[in-house]
Amino acid sequence: MEKLNKFTDTKVRNIKPQNKRIEYTEGNGFILRVTPAGMKTWIYYFKFNGKPQRLTLGRYPGMSVADARKAAGDARSLRDNEINPIQQKKDKEAAARQEQAKELQTIEWLINEFYENSILKNRKAPQQVEQQKNADIIPLLGKYKIDEITTPQITAELRKIVKRGSPVHANKVLSTIKQMFNYALSEGIIDRNPAQVIESKNIGGVEPARSRVLSYEEIKIIWCYFSDHTKHNIHPVTVAGLKILLLTGVRTGSLIQAHWKEIDFDNSLWTIPAEHLKLKKTEEQKEHKVHLAPLTIQILLELKELAGNNPFILPGRTEGQPLNDKGFSRIIRRSRGKIEGIEEDFNAHDFRAALSTHLAEMGVPPHISEKCLGHKLPKIMATYNKHEYLSERKEALEQWAEKIEILVTNSNVVLLQA
Repeated sequence: MEKLNKFTDTKVRNIKPQNKRIEYTEGNGFILRVTPAGMKTWIYYFKFNGKPQRLTLGRYPGMSVADARKAAGDARSLRDNEINPIQQKKDKEAAARQEQAKELQTIEWLINEFYENSILKNRKAPQQVEQQKNADIIPLLGKYKIDEITTPQITAELRKIVKRGSPVHANKVLSTIKQMFNYALSEGIIDRNPAQVIESKNIGGVEPARSRVLSYEEIKIIWCYFSDHTKHNIHPVTVAGLKILLLTGVRTGSLIQAHWKEIDFDNSLWTIPAEHLKLKKTEEQKEHKVHLAPLTIQILLELKELAGNNPFILPGRTEGQPLNDKGFSRIIRRSRGKIEGIEEDFNAHDFRAALSTHLAEMGVPPHISEKCLGHKLPKIMATYNKHEYLSERKEALEQWAEKIEILVTNSNVVLLQA
């Protein structure tokens, strides 16, 4: 290390690089390092807790001689007060990065983080949240900064959804927003949930419980409408899927995700794996077996011809992919007002309610119909009764399919409610 009396701008500017790195000092640990490439860097050398330390101050000429000397003096003062200037520099840089991150942390950033790290990992069907994210949350709230958004602002934006005629959807978006902020809480991003106190009844209102049960006459009309392809341009795969939903009472998600390997034609049995069922995390992960009546088998065989090499029972337009998860709701929505004799709206889930209700009318015991639908038995009964009632479920679903077949194949027959 070469000693100079005192650094000046002229001296530093005129120092020429050598074939090796050279360090110059004017004392007190204030150093200028010059590399063979001509890079000149200011350094403060000191000892802390008996260990030698080097703090990089900056580069010349970006940092002038005077500024570098002042930075070295400030670092020396910290050292004299038993504060490690290197650690303080790291702390300041970390705080600056944190402040910069806060500037970038908008609701748009948060909803994308929540979707990628929570929804995609934990939801079997993340599409609904994705749609809310792109169509509602980002357009309405995306520009707000996480640590600045207020409860009234969230309420005001949600009411814009209500004003466009979607109160129920507004409540669903509110639920997702609450989950998003709870995720942020768990990650230490925020220390409060600004949406927690917002109640759905004050946004979209109290949603009445749905009690739609399709009558036999309505079932006949719906079945015959979708079977007549001169009345619509709906793909046969989707029509077949609707019929399977009605005959088996399975959920749309289980059917859309179903593979041909789940179907045992020899034993007329469909085994739905646990990952395709709507189960709570606290519930036992167990497969669900569905008996396939002859009419259901017939529809499945027709589907198998349409599927080709597609592994899914309901093949979609893209090779190797299933029917779009919105397929059923889309065609039912398009059919509203077009099905003569159907005055009240219905959806695919109403097929489950119809099966449950009509099985009861047929004298099927409640625990059998519950098992047919894949429901968990009441707690006490489930604890002591592990029987699957496969033979009873087979009988119930075959009676149901026979009633449907009689109903839809004979134009003069209408099955009255029991």
